[in-house]
Amino acid sequence: MESRGPEAASSSVEMIREVVVIVLSILIAFALDAGWEAQQDKSRAREILNDLASEAAGNLEELEIVTERQKSRVYRIEALLEDLQKPESSAGVDSIAALGSLNLSSAFLPSTGVMRELVATGDIRLLEDRELRRRIAGFNEAIGSYLGNTAALSERHLEPTRDQVEPEDWIERPLSENARETANYFTWVAGMTRLVVAQSQGVADELRAIRRLAGGM
Repeated sequence: MESRGPEAASSSVEMIREVVVIVLSILIAFALDAGWEAQQDKSRAREILNDLASEAAGNLEELEIVTERQKSRVYRIEALLEDLQKPESSAGVDSIAALGSLNLSSAFLPSTGVMRELVATGDIRLLEDRELRRRIAGFNEAIGSYLGNTAALSERHLEPTRDQVEPEDWIERPLSENARETANYFTWVAGMTRLVVAQSQGVADELRAIRRLAGGM
């Protein structure tokens, strides 16, 4: 049997050394790459949390403004309709005409660009808080009833009967048929608006939870 000389043995050792060096280099490169990606993910997650907190805060501010307008709308409609039920209305023609100029389509439509992007791109995975991920993914479903009733108000705010009655028609007693229909319409508007105002509390709670979980105040 032919024996291997010192040079062959040395060559084998050198080859093994080179292989080990190559493998270690690859492992180190993978580790560095994984560490870099992890750092990038953490940085992106911080940006996302800031964006979520800002979006929620802006939505809360807008919701408060819209809700106050809706409360004012209900008060004005109900006060005027109550007065019109009296044998002689004390409401002036200008006040009655103002009923038709109310911004009945005033509605809160939340800005959800950040949340939609997180779900669409899959970046929601970067958020460690499971409750936050759940609330983001289910936000539209959680406020679905509110959005549906808001849409119903917006769709009907140009109800034709409202524009078929002249302000002077409200002064007549008994009220004309068109005036009664219009009064019924505004009664529906007031009731639906009261419902939307009540549901706005649930919307606010969802937004506050998202802002809190995202690290906002």
